[in-house]
Amino acid sequence: MDQPETVQLVIAEVQQDWEVFGSDGQKIGNVNEVHTNVLWVQEGLLFPTDMYIPITAVARTESGRVELNVTTVEVSTAGWDKLPEAIATNSAIPGTVAVSAAEGTK
Repeated sequence: MDQPETVQLVIAEVQQDWEVFGSDGQKIGNVNEVHTNVLWVQEGLLFPTDMYIPITAVARTESGRVELNVTTVEVSTAGWDKLPEAIATNSAIPGTVAVSAAEGTK
């Protein structure tokens, strides 16, 4: 399914190492990679594993910060800790680096 153009434009601005926060203000981690349909967020204090957050969960961005439209509790129970097909098939947004599925697993 194609993402709305406005969501794609917002995601295209996101860069590696930007901080990611839930709608409750809790930090989830930092952006590792930006892919067509997901943000690969490196593990942080609240999450012991990387998260692959769909771009539809992004509420807004500002320089250095991504805010989600879901809470950290919702992120933890959404099943977003699984490596999605989007990353396994190297569908990074142009200008970002995609890794193989083997490199993306821990």
